[in-house]
Amino acid sequence: MNKITLIVFLTLFSSNTFAEYHAEGEIIGYVSNSLAKYFPSLIKNEHKIVHSVRQKDGKVYKMRRIFQDSEVQLNGQGECIVHPGHEPILLSQTEDGHYEELNVKYIKFLCVKE
Repeated sequence: MNKITLIVFLTLFSSNTFAEYHAEGEIIGYVSNSLAKYFPSLIKNEHKIVHSVRQKDGKVYKMRRIFQDSEVQLNGQGECIVHPGHEPILLSQTEDGHYEELNVKYIKFLCVKE
């Protein structure tokens, strides 16, 4: 009987929730320029708005707006920083509607913890 009580208690009162951060406003990708570290006064890293992602299947999807606590670094100014891996490919939409692939060091955005 004690095992059943313990299972019921753990099922009812355990929480599987994790903190999530919701992006507010634009998600900015900081594009790395390999020459910027050698010539910082001449070449600056640029930043671009991340609109979409291209997944392994080749399809383009909207950039997600929710990030898990384990993915996010807080910078103390209400902004979240995420260092994306190589997948998915981050994209910025050009004025003519095409997508430009971004090679970003990190993305940054205003965030709210939920």
